[in-house]
Amino acid sequence: MYFCWLTNSINIVAVWVDDLLLATKGRLLLMKQEILAEFEGTDQGEPRLLLRIEICWDRSVQTISIAQGQYNRKVL
Repeated sequence: MYFCWLTNSINIVAVWVDDLLLATKGRLLLMKQEILAEFEGTDQGEPRLLLRIEICWDRSVQTISIAQGQYNRKVL
């Protein structure tokens, strides 16, 4: 995990092998452009699954929920 604090905001880059997860308030496009200018990569859109954790965004009520149902079904 990498953190960068700027005036009134925090930028987070989570790295797992060759995957990045970006979290920021208002600077996402700029962060993507800076990273892709330096490294080869592709933008795969909003995350739906990360390390077997399901990520669900509900923008209408501004919530994010995570679950491990897929992993639990596989283990059980």
